[in-house]
Formats: sequence, C-alpha cells, structure tokens
Amino acid sequence: MPVIALITDFGEKNWFAGEMKGVIYGISPDATVIDITHQIPPGGIRTACFTLLACYSSFPQGTVFCNVVDPGVGSSRKAIAASNGKYFFVGPDNGVLSWVFLKENVRTVTHLTNSTFFRHPVSSTFHGRDIFAPVSAHLSSGVSLEKLGTQFSDFKQITFPASTLDNGKIIGEIICIDSFGNLITSIGNDMITPEYQNSSMKILKTGETLLFGRYFQEFKPLDKLFYTGSAGFVEIAVNGGNASEVLEITVGDRVEITAPDPI
Repeated sequence: MPVIALITDFGEKNWFAGEMKGVIYGISPDATVIDITHQIPPGGIRTACFTLLACYSSFPQGTVFCNVVDPGVGSSRKAIAASNGKYFFVGPDNGVLSWVFLKENVRTVTHLTNSTFFRHPVSSTFHGRDIFAPVSAHLSSGVSLEKLGTQFSDFKQITFPASTLDNGKIIGEIICIDSFGNLITSIGNDMITPEYQNSSMKILKTGETLLFGRYFQEFKPLDKLFYTGSAGFVEIAVNGGNASEVLEITVGDRVEITAPDPI
C-alpha cells in the first residue's frame, strides 16, 4: 500500500491541506496519506527542510514525501521530484528538499514539465494542489520519474551549517526550534563522544553556560541543559520551559561545547 507523507505551511484552519488529500485520493485511492505537519511557519523553507531531514528515514520504503513550503509559487522557480532509490521527494526547487538530497547524495532531479500529470487548470497560487499533490499520487501509483519531465543537476541547495572541532571545542549553530521551544543545533549526536558527556555548552551570544544531560528529569524544573536529541542532533532545552524564550536565542546563533579536560 503506497504511502504519501505531507509537509506544508498551510495550517489547519483552511481547506488547503484537505484539498490536496482529495486530489491524491482521486488519483491513488489506495494510498495512505500521512500528515507529518502542516504547521511549518509561513514561508519557513529551512524549517521544512529540517523537518523532512529529521523524520524521513522512519518511513517505509517507497514513501513519497511531498514538501510544499513555496513562497515563490507561480514564479519561474521549478517544480521538482527525485528519488534516492528508496524514497521519492516532491516539492518546489527552493531548497526545501536540499538537506535530504545532501544526506542521500542525490545529484540529479526531475523538472516536472509533463502537464499530463497535473490537475487542470493549474492555479498560479496553489501548486500544492495542482502539481505536487497529483505528481505525488502518480508516483505512488507507479509512474516513473522519466515520464514526469527532464533531469537536471543545478537545483537549489541550502548549505547545511557546518559544525567544527577545534582544540577540543565543538562549534555549531541553532538550525531549528521545535514546538516546545527546544533548540536543535547543527552538531550531530555522533560528535558527543564519551569525553563530552560531562561537558559544558556555552551560548556565544550571551555567554551563558549549560550542562550536558541524558534526559529532562535529571534536572530541576526550569534548569537549562543540552543533550543528544532524537533527530540525531544535539538539542538545548529548559526543563518544563521554552528554551528559545528563556535563553533569548534563535536560529543562526552559535554554540560551543567544551570537554571538561584537555583532549
């Protein structure tokens, strides 16, 4: 049974996400449609990019991911689809798929030009319904990427923020804020080797220092901590609070982890 997973910034108050599902079921009635989220901040391309990266590998092989955060809808930006041999990815060519492409070493994508597989008429403001939803449905039904358009390699990419190790200090930055206000950094969990599990993190913007923890309840209410997160990256939290608000830091702010003893 095919799976189509949706990420959008459409919210839940309007009909947009529901109408996309209606189009999908009209083409692929046996599909299972999963809402990853429709609560991406409006136009939040980087948040949508990370959201897909954080969860795609938990889905069954053959899943079609339809990621529609598209402030350039109707402009000259391309509509694209690609596969890593296990999953399909569909969305606008604005970087919203680029961190998954980087992880999966996707080098070429398909420019969606075959309007046979679109819904008509195509609105200039709702490609989620008229291009991305029907293309996702056709892919889930077995239509090949080759039938959907032509391949190209100079697709839009958003550079993933680098994390560095310098003289025992791991330096990274905030790349996403979740709905609890927890701050997700660019530092991979694999960088927290045993010598860093009694370490401290410094917020470079404010100079505040946090301690490493395994889980929230190791700390008192409203204590601040950093830990290895479930999405594969180091995160910052306030136990029972909103870390982004309490620490007054946001996406792009940098952090530094220092081991307790010289390495």
